[in-house]
Amino acid sequence: MVVIAFLLPLSLMIRELAADQAATEGQNKAEGIAQFIALIAPGSEARDIVRSVPLDDDDDDTSIILARPGATEPEVFGAPIPGSENLDAALNGASFRAAVADGEAVYVPVFLPDSEEAIVVRVFVSDEALTAGVNWSLTILGVLGFSLILIAVAVADRMGRSIVEPVRALSATAAVLGEGNLEARVTPAGPPEVQEVAIELNDLADRIVRLLRMEREAAADLSHRLRTPLTAVRLDAEAIDPGPGTQRLLDDLDELDRPVDCVIREARRPGRTDAAADCDLAVVAAERVTFWTVLADEQKRGLEFIS
Repeated sequence: MVVIAFLLPLSLMIRELAADQAATEGQNKAEGIAQFIALIAPGSEARDIVRSVPLDDDDDDTSIILARPGATEPEVFGAPIPGSENLDAALNGASFRAAVADGEAVYVPVFLPDSEEAIVVRVFVSDEALTAGVNWSLTILGVLGFSLILIAVAVADRMGRSIVEPVRALSATAAVLGEGNLEARVTPAGPPEVQEVAIELNDLADRIVRLLRMEREAAADLSHRLRTPLTAVRLDAEAIDPGPGTQRLLDDLDELDRPVDCVIREARRPGRTDAAADCDLAVVAAERVTFWTVLADEQKRGLEFIS
């Protein structure tokens, strides 16, 4: 949008400058001929003055108009003038520029002292002259604008990558952490805001690791605290005379030992790194059935797994 807002006014200005330059050259030419006529006018007939103007045969854009009192039509010397062109304002002494067919005409009157005859110099500026060099300038502007757009796209792409790539790294690291790999960390990169998010994500992962370690340590400590009195109770039970009550007490102690052992094993197990967001339910169910089969057999309960 900036390139368009810059190039459109500039292209219009180039057209106007080219047209003004060509029209100014035509006006300078007409004024030069008018000044020449004014210098040689004293003491000479108007027709002789006009005929003495050095007009080249190839000069097909310059006309000298001579209007005599009583004449129905003005005489034209040099390049012909379309019959439909209105010359009244020029013959009345007005100097101006006007749009004509295929271009623009410049009219410069010549003031002859003590003469009723009117002389007007007309220079025709074609459309080709008014637009000379415009296409080449517009081509240069188009190439410049296209180059600016390419540079802007390249810069925008680099700036976008500097933001998107660190965010993608954050997303990938968060996904790995979500799968259970608590060793994953992200390298802070990109804008300051994205770097702050990366630092906070790393701190969050470290905090999770610390909390899990504290949890395992607390569970292990609690299990060992339970194991000591359980061992003491077992020793006391084994010291009692054998009997039905003693056997039931020992069986109950065995039942209590199993969950305590399970808690200790879980507490000692390292953190899982292969946990996934999804799983095969049939496989998990089969593993759980295998785990609980021992308890079901001890309690003489039927347990069957159907996949």
